[in-house]
Amino acid sequence: MDDELRRSMTVQADGLVDVGSLLSRSTSRGRVLRRYRRLAVASAVLAVLGVGVGGSVLAWPTSGQPGEIVGGTGVDGQGLAGVPMPPSVAGRPTVLEDPGVLGSDPTLLHLSVEVEPAVLAALQPESSVGGPAPATGWASTAGSEYLSLGSPIAVDFWAGPWALEQKRGFTRQGGVTVNGKPAEVYVAARQRLIVWEPVPGVSVAARGINGTTEEVLAAVAAGLRFDRVSSCAVRFASPAPPPAAALSRCDTNVTDEGVASGGRLVYRRADGSTLDTRDRGGEPSRETPNAEVAGHPANWRTGDVQGVSGDILTVDLPGGRNVLVLITGSFTREEVEAFVAGLTWS
Repeated sequence: MDDELRRSMTVQADGLVDVGSLLSRSTSRGRVLRRYRRLAVASAVLAVLGVGVGGSVLAWPTSGQPGEIVGGTGVDGQGLAGVPMPPSVAGRPTVLEDPGVLGSDPTLLHLSVEVEPAVLAALQPESSVGGPAPATGWASTAGSEYLSLGSPIAVDFWAGPWALEQKRGFTRQGGVTVNGKPAEVYVAARQRLIVWEPVPGVSVAARGINGTTEEVLAAVAAGLRFDRVSSCAVRFASPAPPPAAALSRCDTNVTDEGVASGGRLVYRRADGSTLDTRDRGGEPSRETPNAEVAGHPANWRTGDVQGVSGDILTVDLPGGRNVLVLITGSFTREEVEAFVAGLTWS
């Protein structure tokens, strides 16, 4: 199952998916198989409730004829289910008001999704309908944004230039409409991909992975929204960026309990050097300490993370926290140690 997750989720090192954090959340094969069995039950619930009766309408393309996906207002009057969201930011333009804001500021997120309770149940098959919502993940960088709902059964969204990159390796199957907008459908192995332009000038790709059904993918795609601005909040903060560096990317994960581990901040310099900081939660470092940072055990080594080579620092911090930092180019180890020593945690 880990191999399947790795094959399905790995993208370029500068892509919008943190494979390491995704794999760290993967379960044993037995638990995953149990999830698939329960997914069948959740899918049956969708069928009984009727995705399309007061909810989303799905008609996948057959015999060259286009289908239709339409967002609804809930299933049998249940209303749309709440999805864990980062904190809202008031007074900033949404993508509906200005498409150019998408991915323009790594500290801001512009994607959200609202779906029916039965859909959430299908993405978290170990919980019943109405149980805790599945974890959500966001990322923002270089004009693109990413949103993930569910794990390991999930729907991922890419918005911006990275959306069209997701078609690689897929075969086009036909066309549909999503909330009245024309869309293309692609297939590859057990995955389906919908690509469309919900807002003029903004391309979006929605992908169902690890057993996500057509109905669930359609319902989640129809629930994508651009009318909110959120903060890319992570559990750690720095009083100041490293010298001559600017924030270029932010990742965050959110559950019903709030901002979760797995946050990521990437700083870049004009010469292309990067400082990539990742919150690894309570995962203890497996490396033998060979240094100290602010009195805490740490390890320096040379290696790579998602295909990017450089110097890697891991530090075990009080409260069961672990941070990993990858540096390339002109960043020095001394700068990184000072940066990590100055981090504050929520």
